[in-house]
Parts: sequence; C-alpha cells; structure tokens
Amino acid sequence: MYLRPFDSTNAFQITYEHTNFFSAETWNRDGFDDIERLISQALNPTAPVVALGKPGEHRGAGRIETADDDWKELLERLVKRSIFILMIPSHHTGTFWEIQLINTGGFLDKTLFVMPPSNNGWYVSRIDNIASIWQETQKACLTIDLRLPDHVKEGMIFRISNGTIMTKPLPISNPIAWTKAIEDLINR
Repeated sequence: MYLRPFDSTNAFQITYEHTNFFSAETWNRDGFDDIERLISQALNPTAPVVALGKPGEHRGAGRIETADDDWKELLERLVKRSIFILMIPSHHTGTFWEIQLINTGGFLDKTLFVMPPSNNGWYVSRIDNIASIWQETQKACLTIDLRLPDHVKEGMIFRISNGTIMTKPLPISNPIAWTKAIEDLINR
C-alpha cells in the first residue's frame, strides 16, 4: 500500500545528471520519473503497489478509484490486508487521518515512511519549502504521540518500532537501491 498526499504525485522527480546514457533506465523515461515510480519498480517483483486515486493518472502505484465519502472505509480495509505500507507523511487532513489510522490501529510496525527530499543530486522537488512542510507534519504527529525525525535535505526512509526510529538515507534513483534499502528496514 502506498499512501501520500495527492500533491506529492510526480513532485519528487529523478534528476538526469547521474544516469548512464547507455542504460535501459535512461530510455524508459517518460516524464513520470519520480519516487513513486521507483518504489513501484522496486516492489513489483514481490508485490503489487496500490494507492487511492484515478487510474491512469500516473505511472507507479496502481490506482484504486473511490468516492469521496467511501475512501476512509476502503483504506481501512486495504491497510489491514496489506503486507506493508509505504507512506509520505503530511499534515494535510486526509493524509494525517491515514497517519492516525496507522498509529492507533497497530499498523506502525508494517509501515515505512518516506521523508521527501529537497533538491539534491538525485531528486528535484516541485514543492517549495519541504523543510517547513515537514516541520508542520512533525508538529501534527506530536499531537498523536508520534515522533518523526528532523528533516534532512537528502530525504530518508525510516521505520518506527517501539518508539525507536530506524533510518536509511533516501536511496539513489535506482529501483535496485530502493529494494535493498526497503528490505534492510523491514528486516530490522
């Protein structure tokens, strides 16, 4: 299951400066080259990645369309049945509701969080002020006794288990690197 604020779709794009001109990855680029697509490419050999949204709106997680008044019930069922959850936390109302569901519903142990990067060598952010948005998210999460790490411009993936935060630097823009980082955090 992939949870994120809707404005993060295609917002954290892969830069081209580190790619090998002769790699197949370079030729597969089509303007939807972002963190979501890397996550999907990393996990698809093991399990399909799904998210709520409009089918066909983005290449990455498969989209499940739902009515505005039914999304919470559907999401609860999907979260309960999912093998694990990847989430970009946010203080936005809907995403924060999802964080509360994970935290109070006992799903924290099967959740990996993605801290969005600011512009760095691997990713370019289309969202301004990522660090201040992250601080707002941290403040919101403290209201439900969930502590998030401070923002680092490179971003990171992390897991929270029994109050301990386990982190990995945000992987390079390569699905294999994402697979290894995700496996490492899951196996801790």
